[in-house]
Amino acid sequence: MKDNKLLAEYMGNKVKEFTWHDSVVLIPEHSDPITDNLTDIYIWNPKTDWNQLMMVVEKIEGEDEWIDVSISRNHCCIDKGDSTIVPTNWQIKTKIEAVYNACVEYIKSK
Repeated sequence: MKDNKLLAEYMGNKVKEFTWHDSVVLIPEHSDPITDNLTDIYIWNPKTDWNQLMMVVEKIEGEDEWIDVSISRNHCCIDKGDSTIVPTNWQIKTKIEAVYNACVEYIKSK
């Protein structure tokens, strides 16, 4: 999932091209997931995991004191002071999907 990879890289993770069930699998950069016995694999799917998604939101808000992420029902917008990011898909049905889409659009706009 390219947007999960985008968010993982934004969070500072070195990501190899390895996915599992629409999740990005974060593995150490020097490891081979096929031959190594990995114990520090981390599944990254902020599209369905609120804890992971909130880490992204907190990092976005921490970039500048003027950035504010507003979440209400199934809408989310990111106010950057001089402009506002609002997901362009108005067919969003869930709150987590709205926040996820706003974060992705914010990072793509940088």
